[in-house]
Amino acid sequence: MMNAKEYMPWILRMICDAPFTSVNGRRSLSIGPCGGLSPVLAYVGLLVLAATAVYGQQPAARVWGQANLTSNTAVNPPTAISLGNPIGTAVDASGNLYVADSSNLRVLYYAAGSTTPTRVYGAGGLYTTACSPRNCGAGYLYGVNAVAVDSSGNVYIPTPNWASIYPAGSTTPAEILNYGVTAANVLTGPANAVVVDESGNVYVADSNRVVYFPAGTTTATRVYGQAGSFTTNTANQGGVSANSLSTPRGLALDASGNLYVADSANNRVLYFPAGSTTATQVWGQPDFVSTGSGTSATALSVPAGLALDPSGNLYVADSSNNRVLYFAAGSTTATKVWGQPGFTSSTTGFSATTLNSPRSVTRDSSGNLYVADFNNNRVLEYLAAGNAYTISGPAGGSLNTASATFTVAPNGAFSGTITITPSGGGLSTPIVLTFNNSYVAQTFTITPTAAGPVLLTPTNSQSFPDVSALNYATPPTAPTITAGTAANTQATVTFTAPDSTGGSAITNYTVTSTPGNFTGTGTASPIVVTGLANKSSYTFTVKATSSAGTGPASAASSSTYVYPTPTVTSVSPASGPLAGGAAITITGTGFTGATAVTLGGTAVTSVVVVSDTSITAVTPVKAAGTASILVTTPGGTNAANTLYTYLATPTVSAISPSSGPGSGGQAVTITGTSFTGTTSVTLGGAPATSISVVNDTTITATTPALSAPTAGILGTTGTYPWGITIDSSGNIYTANRTSNNVTRITPGGVS
Repeated sequence: MMNAKEYMPWILRMICDAPFTSVNGRRSLSIGPCGGLSPVLAYVGLLVLAATAVYGQQPAARVWGQANLTSNTAVNPPTAISLGNPIGTAVDASGNLYVADSSNLRVLYYAAGSTTPTRVYGAGGLYTTACSPRNCGAGYLYGVNAVAVDSSGNVYIPTPNWASIYPAGSTTPAEILNYGVTAANVLTGPANAVVVDESGNVYVADSNRVVYFPAGTTTATRVYGQAGSFTTNTANQGGVSANSLSTPRGLALDASGNLYVADSANNRVLYFPAGSTTATQVWGQPDFVSTGSGTSATALSVPAGLALDPSGNLYVADSSNNRVLYFAAGSTTATKVWGQPGFTSSTTGFSATTLNSPRSVTRDSSGNLYVADFNNNRVLEYLAAGNAYTISGPAGGSLNTASATFTVAPNGAFSGTITITPSGGGLSTPIVLTFNNSYVAQTFTITPTAAGPVLLTPTNSQSFPDVSALNYATPPTAPTITAGTAANTQATVTFTAPDSTGGSAITNYTVTSTPGNFTGTGTASPIVVTGLANKSSYTFTVKATSSAGTGPASAASSSTYVYPTPTVTSVSPASGPLAGGAAITITGTGFTGATAVTLGGTAVTSVVVVSDTSITAVTPVKAAGTASILVTTPGGTNAANTLYTYLATPTVSAISPSSGPGSGGQAVTITGTSFTGTTSVTLGGAPATSISVVNDTTITATTPALSAPTAGILGTTGTYPWGITIDSSGNIYTANRTSNNVTRITPGGVS
């Protein structure tokens, strides 16, 4: 009988075979003690992953250990990329792969996506060493046939004589643990599988039994397959039944704590409800007392690894039938198979679609399947259905050309056909692409014949993440210009939308001038075109643009003249009476096309545009003060100003002194109102001198020489006379501000 230590390689074998070798749900596990030592192993737990949608004859996408998918060469001495009877696999949280390379006495580490190892455990740390204790020394691993990695990246490698634990990233073991003898707290071996539930309780497949360790303890409190005895480890204790086991090599737990056991020597998988040691369901056998092997959708032959997905679907590495089977939740009839063309064959081979004694099955977080193909000296990867190939092409939205081309790129060596069925856009004929174990991408082109959305639906549940839905469209028809107005170097063009958008939303309009090709853009009418020359004429066209392209130009608009903004530089005369009626001449630029002239906000009358630089008009009635002259044309209105002043009629109420010498020269102060703007003052018809307008009510002046006494004061404000006076001959003089003259009244009457 073999020593228990010789069975040690099995303690982690089913860690790779069973679902908990992947990256999901790992938990810490302790088993022991052994030979007086402290806990034997720390390991991690149950994998729960999604099932693929891959059926019989799905080819593997990638291979480790061989140059291609059609070779199975065993290389001795080994190379860095060769494998010899790989028996265990593990995938860490980052997708890095670990392979137990049993014949080469080593474990190889492959970075995610690579088939070339960058780290080696055992073999003296060398990739090309045929190792033995003599030439490898402390770096020697004897009989390695399993590997595990926990959530922290620590690596566990069992051998017949010890189990080595390597800290994350290190190829030097930190612990070496040994075995003991059968008991509730000792493993006999071979220990083939380990799994931990959500609470940290541990299950170990130990030779012909499964033992249960409550969380945090190293003494089992429940045993499966031994009629409740912790001191026996007999195959089929008490006979084959729902309570017996013979060389269990795979374990899995579902979320409810129900236990699945690959009872290898009995060619069956058993289901134990949570907490029970009596199986209530069996796969591979018609009942709980049969043990025969077979090759069908309901039979098994030496089942090894197990995996479960979140829906309770079961995956079994059926090693002697050279296949992996899929059982839908609750069913004992397989509906999917890897490695065989159907459920009734068990042939071996070394191709992308065949297997030879698969010893482990592992799934990563993306649902990809890894199988240690023991006798073919390789590890295979089968891509999940949605990962088998990638389709890329124009982004979702509108199609800017009459056709669109897409690329279908296999993510591995893909064999089979992919059918893409279009709908919409006048399309319905399926596109069929055939791949023959090829990595080479293929393309296909669609040419819609009608506007509207085009949907592309591929087979094998593949989605179009970069494509989504397309919308085939033609450019829009021409818009219609309804008006164009221009002012001060720019024009505003209004238009109506095209009669047809061509099946795609209009995103932009462009208006273009002739001459000059000046443009303006916008998403709706109206649109402003800038950069035009003042005093020039232009016509305009407009085009509409969608994601399908730019449509034709509209008919040209009628000619549009660009008016400049007018300016006003002066007005003559610059002041006038409150009563208005004064004729004025306005000088400036850009008067052509004037439509309005205002003075202080009130329209002037009798407007005549004499030229582009001159306008004549008559003032309106306004209150005293400055008034802005504004000229409006299609080019706008000039800036406000204070070029014109409305003046009130002055009054004289007193003069001091009120008399003086006839020779004149007397300084006088005149008091009254509205003196602001006074330009002349007369006494007795003679002009005063040294006039000073002190303020609106006071004037100082010097009297002129008079031949006779005078009465009254006559003055001029601006061009307007004011006041009354009498000379020595008795003539009376009165100022008429309205008629802008002075009337003389003689003793004989008016003259």
